[in-house]
Amino acid sequence: MRKLVGMLLSLGCVVASTSHAEVYRCQGATGKVEFSDVPCPTGAASTTLTVRPNVLNSAEGREQALRADNQRLAQQLEAEQRKNQAASQSGKTQPDLQAAQQNSLECRRAKRDYEVSASSIQPNKGQVSALASAMYGACGLREPDRTINKTVVNVNAQGRQSTPAPAGDEN
Repeated sequence: MRKLVGMLLSLGCVVASTSHAEVYRCQGATGKVEFSDVPCPTGAASTTLTVRPNVLNSAEGREQALRADNQRLAQQLEAEQRKNQAASQSGKTQPDLQAAQQNSLECRRAKRDYEVSASSIQPNKGQVSALASAMYGACGLREPDRTINKTVVNVNAQGRQSTPAPAGDEN
């Protein structure tokens, strides 16, 4: 029992000493600067620095990031709802709104970026694909479904081997 109490007290002292750590900056007569956890010797210029513990509270940071993300998504949702409400109040149909979006400046820029990248001498497939997606999004279009055709040919090498002729048949 005494060992347990002693260990707990020593652990408490260690935790208390690390939470209020001080660092001393000492500058000697030659101008050399040293950092120490004990006070500077007499005759040396000293400055006491307080050090914050090197501990990240990741739960708090994660919570703040989630709150910011939720707020951003809520703002996007509200903007989309206002856009849909304004469209329904203006009396325009969905095809009319889509046609207006296809004639927008953002759509024309996205089309131009896609066409320039796709027609370059050595187009980057990933970049062209990303620009195509951006173009469809800016123009209010749905991306076409993509199918990937792969042909697999299985060759049985054993079926192509020829059997050697018998050794005694040399006419």
